[in-house]
This record gives sequence, C-alpha cells and structure tokens, in this order.
Amino acid sequence: MSYGHDPVRPERGGTVIKRDGREVPFDRSRIAHAIEMAFRAEIGCPFPDPLRTEVATRIDGIADEVIACIGRRFPPGAPADVEAIQDEVERQIMAAGAFAVARRYILYREARARRREDEALRVVDADGHEVLLNLALLRSWIDEACDGHADHVSAKAIADEVLTSAHDGILLQEIDRLIVFAARARIEQDPASSFVAARALLRGMYAEALARKVGLAEATALYPAAFAAYVREAVERGLLAPELLTFDLERLGVALAPERDLQFQYLGLQTLYDRYLIHDQDRRIELPQMLWMRVAMGLALAEEDREARAIEFYDLISTFRFCPSTPTLFNAGTRYPQLSSCYLTTVQDDLGDIFKAVRDNALLSKWSGGIGNDWTNVRALGSHITGTNGASQGIVPFLKVANDTAVAVNQGGKRKGAVCAYLETWHLDIEEFLDLRKNTGDERRRTHDMHTAHWVPDLFLQRVEADGDWTLFSPSDVPDLHDAYGQDFTRRYVAYESAAERGEIERFKRVRAVDLWRQMVTSLFETGHPWITFKDAANVRSPQDHAGVVHNSNLCTEILLNTGADEVAVCNLGSVNLVAHLKDGGLDLTRLETTIRTAMRMLDNVIDLNHYPIAEARTSNLRHRPVGLGMMGFQDALSRLGLSYASEAAVEFADRSAEAIAYFAILSSTELAEERGAYPSYAGSKWDRGLLPIDTIPLLASERGAAIDVDLCTTLN
Repeated sequence: MSYGHDPVRPERGGTVIKRDGREVPFDRSRIAHAIEMAFRAEIGCPFPDPLRTEVATRIDGIADEVIACIGRRFPPGAPADVEAIQDEVERQIMAAGAFAVARRYILYREARARRREDEALRVVDADGHEVLLNLALLRSWIDEACDGHADHVSAKAIADEVLTSAHDGILLQEIDRLIVFAARARIEQDPASSFVAARALLRGMYAEALARKVGLAEATALYPAAFAAYVREAVERGLLAPELLTFDLERLGVALAPERDLQFQYLGLQTLYDRYLIHDQDRRIELPQMLWMRVAMGLALAEEDREARAIEFYDLISTFRFCPSTPTLFNAGTRYPQLSSCYLTTVQDDLGDIFKAVRDNALLSKWSGGIGNDWTNVRALGSHITGTNGASQGIVPFLKVANDTAVAVNQGGKRKGAVCAYLETWHLDIEEFLDLRKNTGDERRRTHDMHTAHWVPDLFLQRVEADGDWTLFSPSDVPDLHDAYGQDFTRRYVAYESAAERGEIERFKRVRAVDLWRQMVTSLFETGHPWITFKDAANVRSPQDHAGVVHNSNLCTEILLNTGADEVAVCNLGSVNLVAHLKDGGLDLTRLETTIRTAMRMLDNVIDLNHYPIAEARTSNLRHRPVGLGMMGFQDALSRLGLSYASEAAVEFADRSAEAIAYFAILSSTELAEERGAYPSYAGSKWDRGLLPIDTIPLLASERGAAIDVDLCTTLN
C-alpha cells in the first residue's frame, strides 16, 4: 500500500453529523490537520513550524486513504458520522506503520472524550440515545438567540437558569424549552426578551420540522429544498390539496425569505406553533415561511399566473402588511379549504328548521367557522303550537342545545366552537335571554359557552329616553315585525300594541322600558352579555337593502349581511396592519394602496375557492360576494407615532386611517369588477344607486328624524 501522493486525490463532498446532531459540510482539511497534530506531538515539532517533506507527504497519503475508505463506507450523499471518521483515522495511521503516532491520537481522543464529559450534560436525543451536550455549544445556542439584543438581555443569566433547571438524562428537546421559558420569564423586564424567546422557540421548530438540529443560518440555507419536500410529503399524507403539486415548487422555494422568521415575537410564534402550523400526528412539519407560502398558493389556485400571484400574496402576508383570517390560515391549500371566518343564519319557527340550524352550526364549526344565529323568529315560552295543540318551551331549551353543540364540535380541534345567539328586544323571552350567562339559577336554562346579543330597534331607545312602556310579544303573533325596520317597524309595532290592548293578541307583556334597559346594562356589566347591536342602523345603511333584510350580526358583531331561509351569510375577512404602513410620521398612502389592492384580490379569491359546508352559504356568498377588510396594529401605530390613545391627534389619525382603507378598498373592488364583472346581485344595490357607505349616514338621520353628529368631510377624491 502506497502513502505517497496519488495522481488523482480522492474527493468527498456531502456532510458530517457532529456529536450534537448538527450536520456540517465535509472538510478534508480537518482530517489532515488532526493527523498532522498527532505526528507533531510524536516528533516534537510544534505548530506552525514546518514539517519535513517526507512527513508532510506521509500525512497527506494517510488523509487520502481515510477519505477513500469513508467514501466506500458511506454512500454518496449520505452523511458520515464524526466518530466513524475518527475511527478510520486511527486505522489508517496504524496501517501506515505509525504505531507511536496512532497511540498519541488514541490517547488524545480519550482525553478529549473525558473533557467533553466533564464539560457536558448527558441528554437523550430524539431517537432515545444518550448523548453528551457540550455546555459551550449550549451557550452558543443562547448567544444566537440573544444576537442583536445583548444590550437588553443577558445570555449568561439565561444560560445559568437553564443549567440550574437541567439534569443528566433530560430530553434534548426539553433543553430548547428551558431556554424558551427562561427568556419568556424576562419579557416583563424587557420586551426584547420576547424576540429572544421567539428565536429559541424557532430552533426547536426547525429541529421538529427538518428532523435535525440546525441553527438559524443553516435553516435559511435548507428552507427552499425543505419547502418542496414538505409540500410533497403533506400531499402524500392527505394533509394538503394535490393541486399544490402543480405549482413550480422550486421557484416558490427560492422566493421564500427565511429571515422573516425573526420578525416574530414570542406570543405570535407560540400561537402559530400551537394552532396554525400543519402537523402530522403531534409533529409540526410546517415552518412559518412555509405556512405563509401555503396560504398564498391556496389563494392563487384560480389565477392565470399562479406562481407570480402566489409570490405576490406571500410577500404581502409574510411581511405582516396584511393578515388573512384565522380559517384562511388554518385551511388554505388543504383538501377542504374552508377559508371564511363567520356565518350568519336565521332560524325559522319550525322544529325541523331549528334542528337543521343546529346541524348547520355543527358543520360550520367543524370547518373553523364562527357563527351568529338569529333566534327571533322562534315562538316564545307558553305560545300555542297548532300541530300538537301544546305549548312551546320557548327559545331557551334550543339555545342550550346550540350551546352544547358548540362545545362538542370544536373548530377542527384548533380552538373552541364559537356561537352568538341574537334576539330582538321585543321578544317575549328577552328577560330569560338576559340570564343565560349567569352563574346562578337552573343550569338547564344557562348557556355558559355561547355568546348572546340584543338586536335593538331605535324605537326601544326612544321609549327609554321618554320613560315609556315597552311591549313584549311572541313572534308567532307578530310574524312581520322582525323583517321591518325604521319608521315601518315603528308603525307596525305600535299597531300590534293597539291590537294587544284590544284583546286581539293574548300573549304579551308590558314593561317599563327603562327597567328593561337597566336589566340589559346590569347583565352586560355582570356577565359581559348580551352585547348590544342596533337593528335600524344596520338595515338603513345596508348596501344590499334591495335584496333582503339584516336580521343579526356575526360572532364578533362587525358584519352586517342579509340572511333568509335560503341564504346563510358568509364573512370573508382580513386585516391591514397599520403599523407596517407608516412613513415620515404618518401613513404611507402609496404602500397602503398597494397592500389593499392585493388584499382585496386575495379576499375575492376566497369566495370562489372556498369549501362550503352547507349549500345555503354557497348560494349567498356567490350571489353577493361580500368581503370585509379591517385594520389591526392601531395602538402600535399610535405608539410608533408618539400619540396618546386619548388625544385628539389619535382621533384624527383614526379618521384618516379608516378613510384611506375604505377609499382604497372601494377603488380596488371597482378595479376587480372591471376585470371580473360585477357581483350577481349588484343591480339595485346602494352601490348601483351611487351611494357609498359614507353617503348612508344622512339616510339614517332622515329615518330617525334627528341629526347624527358624524364628521362627513373627506380628504381623498
């Protein structure tokens, strides 16, 4: 066997698995250096004094043999184990006849092993093997998490706390958690700790998703290939839609910006991990930038140039300029892309329809939808039932069923089911409705897990102000009252009161309006429910007043859409992040317009791509195509601008922000209509009649017969 220079030196690429599980590039020079230091120790030639030519040639020959043997032992592309490499170095030194040098190398390895053990923690890795974790390496992880925040967060203090809590035999993944916990506990002392905790959490997330321990820099390099592999694996396992495989995954992987992972603070990243990332059993196989790209792909499926649109959508949401709704983040790109946030239903006064509504609630909740149910049509307690010649139990027993359904069918296992029941203030069961959330009384008539809300006509508040009486009816006796609003409602309601006085309506109750109002406010103070929403303002200002009636709002009381027996209204939501649109002490209108134009396109795409759990929701959404564009980050923006929340300047900023978002949203919607056509029920709507939302405030003032103190000035034309 020759140990001189060969005409062609053996080469090996690939990687090496370190003792701590890290995978690093294979480096021949490290092998040659280790052999060289063993020879120097034996012949007494200190580094960096030059070696004799024959010694240097011998060292190179041994290194070449080591690499050749490693190449035969580990297939191309397979990572080599560091201990296997060192074993091979021992064998080749002895094979070269340098037995004294081999002894030096063996003794050196043993000494290093003892030192590592003295300076290491025994931990159990993901495969259940006990390994040594070098404390210097542990401290380097913490230093990496603190990078850029060292002036505010002490890496040494975090390391000391982790080592105090750690013990021999601890799981390696628990070390990551200890670092997170130690940083998290310091957030109240300095907000910079939130970023440190997030970075520590990221390290654990990378290890879980990539199945190897890597740092932030290594994860950046691995992201593109890992993204393509993730999509293919998730499709194979039935977690994502097969249509995602038709995208150019390599192009999209290159478009990822892994450094944006560092934008997260702890709470945001932990929430993402707990609820949003795609998982296989208990293992998260998705990383933050993969989530944003999955959502972008899911919303670009119907676009002509899908890759370009997906990258456009990705850049918008991954930079926190716009955030789609929770169901969109949950389900975009999956086999069942239920992307809409909330559903509004009207329950009819029929036993079959009541339990159909409960079934619909279950199906909508299953796919992450929040629900607003209008129960005003259901007859009150004691009302006559013609079919059975019996008396109704009222709405409360059915509300109890709806409450328990929300508990039983959570939102895909990711968060609790959420339902809000609406009841108009003249309903004869309104007083029992007020007690639904109380902790006292008959538990069979309590709904602790369901939200409740009043649907209040203006006439009731007029009676309160006048200290007048208020009459409660069963809807079975006043069937047209719920669909009426404004002055029409007042005429019909007063007529029914007169009919009751004449004895034409048997079941009714007259109460002092102020007393009922006090009960409403007291209940709101004690339990936070029922919320108070306003029927007449919702309907008079509704853009779709030509196509139906608004009977209730949604789970969060910000969406006002028509409902009916054949229509379940759908909310398609997303929010613009104001703090990401500041420039030179104010709003960056150019950036805001760009954001909103893309955001509106994404929201419009939701309508066509959505998985509809029930037919009535599909009918309504495709007929009216409503979208809701909100804002977030308002307080953050005020803080960045140095404005007090309770200042006139903050009020002015709120007014200008809302105007700008509304203006650009309406402009973008108009551009989409030019490209895709107007929505089917557009003809006859307030939009069609030239009335924008700001133009409907005078209509409400006219309906009420009183001025409304709202600034109608505009700054954008």
